[in-house]
Amino acid sequence: SSFFVLVLRAMSFSDDNSSPRMGEDPVDDGPEGSPGDDFPGCRSDPSSRPTSAARRPETGAIVASSSSSSAVRSKTELSVAGKMWAEGRSCFASGKYEEAECIFGRVSELAEARKTGDSTAAWTQVLGGLAQAYVDAGNRWKAERLFLQMLIWNEGTEQYKAAHFEAAQTLFDYSWMESVDWAMNELRSLSDADVEAKCPMLVALLCVNEQLAVASSSILRAHVGRLWERMVNAGVLEILFKALETHASLLSAQALWPLIKGILSADSSVLQRALSLGLVSAALSTLTRFPDAPQVIWLILIAVAKGSKRRPRAAAQLVEGGVVQYALQITGADQRIRRPAVVTQYAIRLLGVTLEDTQDDPLRLQAMCAIVDVLSAEVAVAEIQAAALGALLVLSPRGQALEGFLEPFIAAVPPACAALFTYGAEHQRIASSGAAFIWRATVDHTEEDLACKAIVELNGLQSCLNCMAAWPGHSGVMRHCCGVLRNLTCGRDTAKTLLVKGGGFAALGEALKGHLRDPLVVEQACAGLQHIMDTPHRVCTFLRVGGAEASLDAIKAGSDRLAAAPVWEEATRMALRVLTTALEFNPRACRGVIRQGPDHSCMRAVDALCLPKSRVRNEALSLKEALNMLWN
Repeated sequence: SSFFVLVLRAMSFSDDNSSPRMGEDPVDDGPEGSPGDDFPGCRSDPSSRPTSAARRPETGAIVASSSSSSAVRSKTELSVAGKMWAEGRSCFASGKYEEAECIFGRVSELAEARKTGDSTAAWTQVLGGLAQAYVDAGNRWKAERLFLQMLIWNEGTEQYKAAHFEAAQTLFDYSWMESVDWAMNELRSLSDADVEAKCPMLVALLCVNEQLAVASSSILRAHVGRLWERMVNAGVLEILFKALETHASLLSAQALWPLIKGILSADSSVLQRALSLGLVSAALSTLTRFPDAPQVIWLILIAVAKGSKRRPRAAAQLVEGGVVQYALQITGADQRIRRPAVVTQYAIRLLGVTLEDTQDDPLRLQAMCAIVDVLSAEVAVAEIQAAALGALLVLSPRGQALEGFLEPFIAAVPPACAALFTYGAEHQRIASSGAAFIWRATVDHTEEDLACKAIVELNGLQSCLNCMAAWPGHSGVMRHCCGVLRNLTCGRDTAKTLLVKGGGFAALGEALKGHLRDPLVVEQACAGLQHIMDTPHRVCTFLRVGGAEASLDAIKAGSDRLAAAPVWEEATRMALRVLTTALEFNPRACRGVIRQGPDHSCMRAVDALCLPKSRVRNEALSLKEALNMLWN
């Protein structure tokens, strides 16, 4: 025990630059059959063994040669600290344990040697010297146990210095590991009933090496739904982010990031803690290192961006941390071909949700231009088309602010029409986002006439009719498509003719009848019907598809709901207008359909809308006058 206390005293002189990274072996395993073959904890992963005299890129520490002749350097090459530890090892191997402990305890000389910048005094050599003393004494398992205990204690010390006290306590409590094989056997024999009691131990094992990190993370991930709070209290987030930094391999990333997502998904309060621990920088680091990084990282970043309305700082971290620039880079043509299509899809979605509310107009404009390029190029991938249309929809400003973004906005109209025509009837997200974007392009900007003309020429009307036939129960698709039809036929005779010939009356009539409880669909469908119902013959078509009955039902719904829900005002006004228009153009045809008398529920609804306080009183009075003329 006194030997271990002296070793811990040596730890107090280590700093972040000289400390070994988690899972990093300070002494080389050596060739098969050598004294170091069973040392320390990497036997199950031969690929992780460093080559002879190799330099670790993470720390710059020189790994000792695998040959026994180079294990002890000549005295002329050793510094003061090196001589001290070589002498202590020699005494220990000779059985002079008390003398060896005194030598190992002279850490002040080691600290003095570190001030000179002597690399042989690094913490890796200290730990390696201690463990090698046991190897030389023929006690390899004790050497491995010492290595693992010291490794976990050192990680606990670093967590404590960073004020991560829960993580430090977990590591201090579970620093008694015998060996990696022992730990793996413990994990294999662990039952579901024992996971809760062993949860802190599983968290501590994340810091040892890649093999144990992968195994323990898979167990924790399977139980994260019920044990996430216990994991968080054990410091799992702090240890996970340190493990991602030190177990720098694709295998570790694939095992650890799904566990992080599971913890973050369990409760929204954990996300703020993860952000303060460096979630964004850790995610970006993994993505840049590995082109095939786990796709769950993108989902985590998208979730962070979506929550930025409640946590504005989160979106700022994504921008300042370089995530947005990285996403823009991924959408470039030279990068798209190197990665799966789903990565491009996630990058586009991230740009949309992150920059939706940003005040950085140049960055927003850059993102729109990049997304338009992807929309034009990736015509064969429906998922990318859907993501691009959705991102363009949220990135396009409304009203006067759109004028500064008109160039990419107008450039996106042709590929958006092509995507809607190609995939709208098969892909619901494209039908909804595509129709919504095209609807936005038809109004409220200086180039709306040019855009409407282009949409009509690019089969925009037929594309909307196809989507309405394919998704009749989806209120979003119906609302957006009806809005497109309404705006395209406003004062454009060519578009009216094309819509009537394409079955516009039937499509708009079905939308109205199928969504009488949705005031937004009722408003757009009635307005579209009013625009194309400009001749007696077209009134007959309107009556034939049940438009009059549907309009009367919409008026009744508006009369019942208008007082409590102001959103029904425009819907009720449009329903009153469409029926009044039909009576004006062809009253004779309407007489055969609208047979109700003054005491009918329809007339009572109209009378209620004619009251002085009614917001649609003018339209209701016009319809009442037309109905009175019809019945009289």
